[in-house]
Amino acid sequence: MLTVYRIRETTYLFQNKIIILNFTNIIIFAVYYIYLMIQNIILIGTGGFLGSVLRYGSGQLISKLFETTHPTGTFFVNVIGSFIIGIVLGMFDKGAMVSDNWKLFLAVGFCGGFTTFSAFAIENFNFLQSQQFGLSLLYVGLSVILGLAAVYFGFWLVK
Repeated sequence: MLTVYRIRETTYLFQNKIIILNFTNIIIFAVYYIYLMIQNIILIGTGGFLGSVLRYGSGQLISKLFETTHPTGTFFVNVIGSFIIGIVLGMFDKGAMVSDNWKLFLAVGFCGGFTTFSAFAIENFNFLQSQQFGLSLLYVGLSVILGLAAVYFGFWLVK
């Protein structure tokens, strides 16, 4: 994480170094910040690519195994993705995953590409863990109702 502490008007503490704000340091800081952002974008994008490809393949395979009119592929992928993000965040919480880069790659990128339901599930888990039961129920209800309404409206709009 990039953390900068302001000490005085033109003096900042950045990575345990005192930096005097001048044009050269602003340019160096901006380039370093962009480098970090690009690194994060590449990690998330790569994980997202792999997750998306795996979602497609898994969904197709599961749909073929369970020949039905129900969206079994999507259902299983959502549950598996939620399980994976739970493992990733649990390992991160225990300190088993030492780098924020792994969290970005696996939780945000891979699980986000594999299923957006995993993010929805972990957000609700966080609400429940902090005993915000009403907020969790509201979030689930509104997400499902408004999500279905948005699909219907989008479908109706182009019909």
